[in-house]
Amino acid sequence: MKKLFCYGTLQEPSVQLELIGRTAEGMLTSIEGFIVLRDYVDIDDGIAYPRIVKYPNGCVYGRILEFTDEEIVLLDEYETEMYRKEEIETKDGHVVWVYMPTI
Repeated sequence: MKKLFCYGTLQEPSVQLELIGRTAEGMLTSIEGFIVLRDYVDIDDGIAYPRIVKYPNGCVYGRILEFTDEEIVLLDEYETEMYRKEEIETKDGHVVWVYMPTI
């Protein structure tokens, strides 16, 4: 199982059910030095997608969720080329993957 820090729609049980056919239990945590922006609007669907960016003294709350390798492939497809995975350490010391924006 891979640990993923989720700060947006991947935290929602309905999204998890749709993407991987189950819900993932998670632990609430945060990452420091970032903020969430919703400043990118997709021209195709008009939706403002969240992205995290570095910001001094910032803090982003989310959940650590665990997924199988097969589920991660599905999540990568969902996140599209707008995001890439990077390892990061949470405030409480967990090393996890997080989807970082490419734009």
